[in-house]
Amino acid sequence: MISNGYSGEEALLAISIKRHPELSMDTHKAIIDKFNDLPLLVNFFEGALPDTNLDDEITSEILRDTTIQCLGHNRYKVKTKRAR
Repeated sequence: MISNGYSGEEALLAISIKRHPELSMDTHKAIIDKFNDLPLLVNFFEGALPDTNLDDEITSEILRDTTIQCLGHNRYKVKTKRAR
């Protein structure tokens, strides 16, 4: 995406929208504001956010309650409370 002229933020936003098109643009922007690089974004999607039954409210709760710690060597620890 970067080689096609996207900025880093635009690329992350496009990935987020592709992964969860049901969410609002404000929610996507909140996600990439908090997890603003590719490894963090991927770990948020894979380790915290369920694949189904999402809406903006549930996603915002999960986003607020999620932290991701880099353990080094491309290893991450995702901590979250599952909403509802």
